[in-house]
Amino acid sequence: NALFMDQAFDKGNTHSIPKNWGTTGIAYRSSRVPGGVTTWKQFFEVAGTTYEGKTLIVDHQISSFGSAAVAMGYSLNTIDPTEMAAVEAMLIALKPKLFAISSDVQPPLRALDTWLSIAWTGDGVQVGRDNEDARYVVASDGGELWIDSFTVAADAPHRDAAYAFLNYITQPDQAAAETEFCLFPHANDKATALLPAEIKDNAVIYPPADNLAKLEYAVNATYNSAERAETWARIKASA
Repeated sequence: NALFMDQAFDKGNTHSIPKNWGTTGIAYRSSRVPGGVTTWKQFFEVAGTTYEGKTLIVDHQISSFGSAAVAMGYSLNTIDPTEMAAVEAMLIALKPKLFAISSDVQPPLRALDTWLSIAWTGDGVQVGRDNEDARYVVASDGGELWIDSFTVAADAPHRDAAYAFLNYITQPDQAAAETEFCLFPHANDKATALLPAEIKDNAVIYPPADNLAKLEYAVNATYNSAERAETWARIKASA
């Protein structure tokens, strides 16, 4: 899919092959969160009030710090010192009211230890597959669009085996089987075409273009920002 090719981190796809893609969204159990949560602004407001002790944010500075930045009206990718300080203050105040900062999203959401969570597409949809009251939504005020990619390390000792694996796993039938299992959308349109209708036509897994328009990819400056990394470390270390 051309949407996931030629990204800033690898112009011309010289070093990587797009694999799965997805969104960073809001997962919740509707039996405990009636009315749902549809924006990051709302998410971070109710996380520390209505759903104190029942909300999880993932241990990922792009996904969690970035979503908090969006909630405050900033870019997911902000590295502005004033904006980052405001987001840091908000998250440090919120942290004692959270269930956890953890990327192990599914177990507490399934067990109803959490009712509300930041989640990535496949995690949210997998919980929904097994629990009729579980929902996953893309926030209407923006957020993160991401891609997972295959690469081969420059010093890989078994390069021929790596390329053989890539030639196998990128075949449309194999890629489709992976997506059917994990419910993360695939970047290969030929694979998507092989999926059952309940997956490829599911607007939660494959959101329409207008739902993606407000989302941002994380950029190299954000990934490589020492200030963002240090800020996230301070948030996690706070009492």
